Amino acid sequence: MRSLPILWRADGQFDLPINLSEAENYSIDLRHTNQGLVLGCRREGIALQPGMRTDLGDLVLAPIPLLVAGRVVDDRDEPVAGARIAAQTMRARADANDDGFEDSPNLNVHTAADGTFALYSLPLATAFRLVARADNHLVTTTELMTTAPAVLLRLTRCATVTGQVLLPDWLPDHAVSVTVTAQQPTNPQQGRRSQ
Repeated sequence: MRSLPILWRADGQFDLPINLSEAENYSIDLRHTNQGLVLGCRREGIALQPGMRTDLGDLVLAPIPLLVAGRVVDDRDEPVAGARIAAQTMRARADANDDGFEDSPNLNVHTAADGTFALYSLPLATAFRLVARADNHLVTTTELMTTAPAVLLRLTRCATVTGQVLLPDWLPDHAVSVTVTAQQPTNPQQGRRSQ
């Protein structure tokens, strides 16, 4: 489901046009983060119909509790700054092209310089997993959980291949593709006859 930009009015009210999916009920989350304080509000079980305007009444922001905190390190135990951490829940309808999980709205954050992170949320209705992504690192996920006091996520660094391709004058720049393929180790016993 996608929403269009929020239209704020001077009195603090808002209009949020939503492209509806096939769901019967929807939930709405409001969130504000400022200097470590996370405020929010959730309304669930909202029946939305095409063309209808639904008034949610007063939405009061309150402190949101910590869901999970942790640290991201690489394969040398060095902190990974700027890694994107997201909480994922099971997709209602699994797609053959993915692993059946999707990022939960408002539940993503980037790690600090020391690799630490904290996700705040009202209680989730289902178990979740964490996924960590960072440039030049392999993606990692946790097992399903409902809460965790502290999580350590380890990202393995990618290898880098460099070189210079010398092209003939008639061939345009970027005209060569580069492919890396894993090779099976050679077996010295292979091909020898037994005696």
